Amino acid sequence: MMRRVLVASPRRGFRTRVAGLLERDGLVVTAVPSGAALVRAARNGADMVVLEPNGNPPEMEIADVLALDSRPEVVVVTDTHSPELETRLLATGASAVLSAGLDDHQLLSSILRVARTRGDRESRSGDPTATLGDRSNSERVRGLLELASVVATGDSSVLILGETGSGKEWLARRIHAQSPRAKGPFVAVNCAAIPEGLAESELFGHVRGAFTGALRTRRGHFEMADGGTLFLDEIGELTPSVQVRLLRALQERTFQPVGGERPIPVDLRVMAATNKPLNEAVAQGGFRKDLYYRIAVITLQVPPLRDRPEDIVPLAEAYARHFALQFGKPVPTFGAATLEALVAYAWPGNIRELINFVERAVLLGQAAEPTIQPSAGQVTSGVPGEAVVRPAPTIEPSLDLPYAEALDHFERSYFSRLLASTEGRVGEAAQRARMSRRNLYNKLRRHGIDREDFVV
Repeated sequence: MMRRVLVASPRRGFRTRVAGLLERDGLVVTAVPSGAALVRAARNGADMVVLEPNGNPPEMEIADVLALDSRPEVVVVTDTHSPELETRLLATGASAVLSAGLDDHQLLSSILRVARTRGDRESRSGDPTATLGDRSNSERVRGLLELASVVATGDSSVLILGETGSGKEWLARRIHAQSPRAKGPFVAVNCAAIPEGLAESELFGHVRGAFTGALRTRRGHFEMADGGTLFLDEIGELTPSVQVRLLRALQERTFQPVGGERPIPVDLRVMAATNKPLNEAVAQGGFRKDLYYRIAVITLQVPPLRDRPEDIVPLAEAYARHFALQFGKPVPTFGAATLEALVAYAWPGNIRELINFVERAVLLGQAAEPTIQPSAGQVTSGVPGEAVVRPAPTIEPSLDLPYAEALDHFERSYFSRLLASTEGRVGEAAQRARMSRRNLYNKLRRHGIDREDFVV
């Protein structure tokens, strides 16, 4: 859980302002000037560093922090509005780049959003899905978990198949927690989210000077997972050249950082996941056959939420309690009509879509029944005679909310509805909104909206 935050800035006023905002939210904050004090304080175990550059190239300061074993999240706050700078900082390893012109509410919300993202990657013992899995009403899920418990006792590679948002990473974490490697790290990597050209550096690390911008030696995910489990989500998105390096690393249990001269031995278990038929990619030449057989020693299939309707209501109610506690809000009551609609809906985004829906209901002060209704021109699911009814993300914000927070809620609702209407096609959504794709992607990232949740 995110607890310790380091605020580093050459300006005392900025340090005091941000530290005060975060401390009111219950976080433990240390405020220091930028520079050498930054690294000294980060060594004390900060989970996140909020960094305002001190005049030096910010890439150098980010690299200093990310060279630490704890690998804290780095949020950069800058008054330089440059897409090129933002791209460079994100490629260096920053989790987010924020504008110094944000007001207190916007700044705090943006920082906490990064904190929640880190929490999603860490152990999910507080996630209702973790406990509900033990008492699922679905026979398919209970059978899957029994098999997963047997798999956990070994050390074979595991390939987890399932639709987007169905719980593939949750299952991988569960297997890790029940395995002999449970005391080791669990390192999750979304292969689809790695910027093009940086996959080898992300996976295997690099030495200083290996390429332009490599200002410090950096450990890769393979090294960070030593002694534990490396989870490669959406492994089918890796390029052929990276697949070759990955196969070699798995075969020899060693890897070589980009620009390095010596191989480094590693002891880890690899689990991978994909929402695509990887065997078809192998047949078409898009994925290496030898790598496929290496990672698919054991294959597990996670059922989509629509195939386990008996779990929908318990999940919705559990997440309602979870978010009510998190946000300090009343627990919404689901009426009979809402419960019926929840079960009847096909949930193309699976558990992730259900979580987002319940979170909106709690956060926006929905006192009774979150409205679920057909979208304009119902979208068919591909099954003759079966219609998919999409939850309408149009819950009105309470008038008790501050203007900035209400505006934030409106934007999130607007962009969610926009993507729903285009079935996740970002280019079409950007044209309808009369904005650039880059600007739209920035908005989606700011509001934590995943386009995959809207792909039908």
